[in-house]
Amino acid sequence: MQKRLSGWLKFLTPANLRGDRPFSVDEHFRQTRQGVIAPSATAAAQSRNTFWLLSRGCYAVKILELAAVPQAKRNDAIRLAVAGWSPFSATDHYIVPSANSAIICAWDREATKALMLESGANATQIRVVPESALRRFETSDLANAESTKDSAALYRAEDGFVGIVYGSGRIVAEQWWPELPTDSNWRNFLRSTGQQETADSVAPSAISAAWLKEPVGYLADQANDSTSQRELLVVLALAFLLSIPTVWYANEVRQLFSLKRDAVQRLAATEKDLDVALNAREQALSEQQRATQLLELFGQPDPLQLLLLVANLLNQNATAGALQLGEWDLRPQQLKFTIVATSGVPPAATSLVKALELEPSFRDVEARTDGSRVNITIRLVKPGSGQGADSASATPKPELKKAELPARQFVAQVCAESTSANAADVRAT
Repeated sequence: MQKRLSGWLKFLTPANLRGDRPFSVDEHFRQTRQGVIAPSATAAAQSRNTFWLLSRGCYAVKILELAAVPQAKRNDAIRLAVAGWSPFSATDHYIVPSANSAIICAWDREATKALMLESGANATQIRVVPESALRRFETSDLANAESTKDSAALYRAEDGFVGIVYGSGRIVAEQWWPELPTDSNWRNFLRSTGQQETADSVAPSAISAAWLKEPVGYLADQANDSTSQRELLVVLALAFLLSIPTVWYANEVRQLFSLKRDAVQRLAATEKDLDVALNAREQALSEQQRATQLLELFGQPDPLQLLLLVANLLNQNATAGALQLGEWDLRPQQLKFTIVATSGVPPAATSLVKALELEPSFRDVEARTDGSRVNITIRLVKPGSGQGADSASATPKPELKKAELPARQFVAQVCAESTSANAADVRAT
């Protein structure tokens, strides 16, 4: 059954949709002690929420006082009271809450279902509501929670009369009579509630209790939820509207993660290609270095030709047999050797430097005299870098028998022959 709109949604809903139509018992099924009264087809069609109305004589009532129970624990107290009170073999319960109390209604479930089947009502879809949930049983004393004065009132019910005692903002007791109670009946009811009987304790006039537009309370086996179906529809509509941007953002996030995953995959593929390129570069550089070293190796001058050239230049500045070539060290662009004077003193270092610098393939000649020894360092020009290579190639080359003599003996022999030739020239002059 549809619940009444709560305050926050009631003011936002048009009046024709609030369910504020006056209540009419003729639009619903009514179960009384005399039988079942079914609504007409026209009345049932006009009612949007047809339910099964139990008259007061068809169910039992128990008043549960909750004034001493904390608000947070009242639902637990009601559940315990319902579990401990079952006046029928198969009992259904309905809870009608009040200020500081609650009315627990109980009826025979099987008997009610049997009557529903006989009347043609759908027992699985129609809701059973007791009369106490649709009657406005209240007084000013009940609305005033601070009032300590007990008061009693007699109301007309659907098939009888209901007496209610109020006190301290709660319902103290409730009793039903099929007929108008006598004064004796009324005094016995007041005495059962603990009120002192007075001389004028007579049955009051019966009051017609107004019908509520919507039933209050809830079935004991259902959650105490005040949210109506319209409110649920509004909440679902708002949730749907909010889900649209949420879905859009979720799709954007999904695309972002997809792009990120693709970028990571492309980066991994690029790193693999880069590793291949770097490995190829390292191999190329290694091959280039080996080729450069090989070119430098093939581009080295012939040591014997260099030593022969040095011996000819030295013999031009010394007497025959006065100088002897000592230790020597040949590197890619540098030549180091030692000259030892066999007799007398060696020539001046400056004269040796000048004589050696006349050769175009010699650069940065350095000479240091150490007693009878002269240490000479020469930077060699690479072959083909200038005319030094042509001068070296133009120098007469004696026929050397490299396979017959060791290098050092061959150099000494060449130096001796050159010195003897120079001395012969001097004598001839």
